[in-house]
Amino acid sequence: ALTPIVNDERAISRLLETLFDKAGLTYAEAARRLHLADSNSVRQYTHGRRSPSLKQFLRFAHVCGAKVLVEFPR
Repeated sequence: ALTPIVNDERAISRLLETLFDKAGLTYAEAARRLHLADSNSVRQYTHGRRSPSLKQFLRFAHVCGAKVLVEFPR
């Protein structure tokens, strides 16, 4: 199912949480795959304390095995 994203930081953090959950990744495993210092770095994004750039979001999706679709209005 497609999930529309708007400029809503809580929606983005919830989506990141869902990505990691569906991929079966712990924060520690996600951090390892993303080459981050520790699991706290991932937790900051999924709890809305930090907002990922588009590049970071795409990296998160990639390590979770997810695809990101961008659709432009007609």
